[in-house]
Amino acid sequence: MNNVYTKTKNVNTALKYIDRVRKRDVIRQRGLMLIYGIWGIGKTWFGERFAAENGFIFMRLYSSMRQKDFLITMIEKIYENLGNAESVSHRKTSFQLFEILKDVINTEYDKPPVIIIDEIDYAVKHNRILDTIRDIADDTIGTFICIGMQNAYSDIKSVSPYFFNRWAYTLQFHPNDKVDMTKTVKEVSEFDINDTNIDLMVYKSEGNMRNLIKIINHAELIRSNVELTALLSSKE
Repeated sequence: MNNVYTKTKNVNTALKYIDRVRKRDVIRQRGLMLIYGIWGIGKTWFGERFAAENGFIFMRLYSSMRQKDFLITMIEKIYENLGNAESVSHRKTSFQLFEILKDVINTEYDKPPVIIIDEIDYAVKHNRILDTIRDIADDTIGTFICIGMQNAYSDIKSVSPYFFNRWAYTLQFHPNDKVDMTKTVKEVSEFDINDTNIDLMVYKSEGNMRNLIKIINHAELIRSNVELTALLSSKE
C-alpha cells in the first residue's frame, strides 16, 4: 500500500479546528480539544500521522495507567521530542513530576507544543489523570488534543463538568462517506482497482476506515480485479 494519508472530511475539519486552537489567545482560552467517535473511523490513525508529520507529541493512555505513570510518560515523550533521552526518576512525587512537566512545556518551547493524547476514555475511569490534564492545560501554554471513543464526550461531561467547560473545541468524527472511502482506495492502493471493485470495497467496509484498509491490503495480495470481484461478491 502507498504510504499516503487521505485527507477525508473528518481530517480536514480536525486540521481546521486544531489550527484555531493553536492560534488561540493563550491567556483567555485553554489549549484543549476533544476528538471523539466510534471505533475504526480513523481517529487514532489521524493522531499518529498528524503528530509524525508535524513533529508533535503522541501518547496513548492505558487501562493500567495511573496519575504518576501518566506524568512520567508525558515528560519522557516531551524530552524525546526535544531530542533529550533523559529518563525520569520514579522516586519523585506526583507533585514534583507535575512541576517538571509544567516547567519544560513553558520554558523549552518557542511556541506552544502540541501533545496528542489517545484513549482519553481511560482518564475518565481514573479521574486523577483527567484532573492532571486539566491542571496542565490551565498552567501551561501547551495545546492538548484528546482522542476518545463515541462516549468520551458525554462521559467527561457527566463525571467532570468543570473540565468539560475548558474544551476550546469538541469534534465528532463521523463514519466516512462513499466519496472519502473511494478517494482512500484510489490513493492508498498500489495497483489500479476498477470502479466496480471500489464500490464493493466501500460497501463492505460500511464507512469504517480500519475495515477498508484491511480490504485494500487483501486486494493487494490478490492483485487481480477478476479474483477480487469474486471475493467481494461472495456472501461471506
